[in-house]
Amino acid sequence: VFFLSQYMVLSAHIIGYFDHIVFLLTILIIYLIRKNLIFLSSILVCISLLIHEISFFLTIPISLFALIVAEMSDEKFSFKEAFNIKLVKKSVLFLTLPVVLMFFLSYYQELYGKENYLNLFNYLNGSGFIKKDIADLVATSYTEKFTHYLETESKSFIIKMIYHKSFAFSIPILFLLFIVYREYQRIGLPLFFLFMIAVFSPLLLHFVAWDTYRIWAFPY
Repeated sequence: VFFLSQYMVLSAHIIGYFDHIVFLLTILIIYLIRKNLIFLSSILVCISLLIHEISFFLTIPISLFALIVAEMSDEKFSFKEAFNIKLVKKSVLFLTLPVVLMFFLSYYQELYGKENYLNLFNYLNGSGFIKKDIADLVATSYTEKFTHYLETESKSFIIKMIYHKSFAFSIPILFLLFIVYREYQRIGLPLFFLFMIAVFSPLLLHFVAWDTYRIWAFPY
């Protein structure tokens, strides 16, 4: 399903971002959760975060949803099950390492990110096949503070979500959700609500990133 999804078509030209590796790791993480290897899956989330910080919005929400599904009883799902002691303990075990790591990554980026600009720029510019302006763009993007992105990109969040032409990407997403909804009517609509949160969580990246088309591909 993943390799036939529209995500593969939409993101085929941005393989240099390592998004594909993050998604493949996410599939493995969900598999480990299904096998009840929660701590190992948490370590893989940390590896995914070190590859790219977007994993916090891509991998964690859908992994938590998988954890809820794995702990479900055979009966219809209700929100009470989300507060099951066993599920809460596993969620804490799963989230602790990634949350701590994300905090330190953000902290380091805020204080010391800019100090790495020259090293990264000189490396890219000296490669011989990357133009100077591209080297500057990449080095700046990778060393800029998160708070800077939040301040500049959050202002256009509504535009990127509703008024931007890439909103057309939401039409097949909504159609797929409608198909899934019919199945979830049998299991329980509260679980469908949590599934929708997991699917649309990556769109929160519009608050801190400017590559709108790439972000709209993530829910697929």
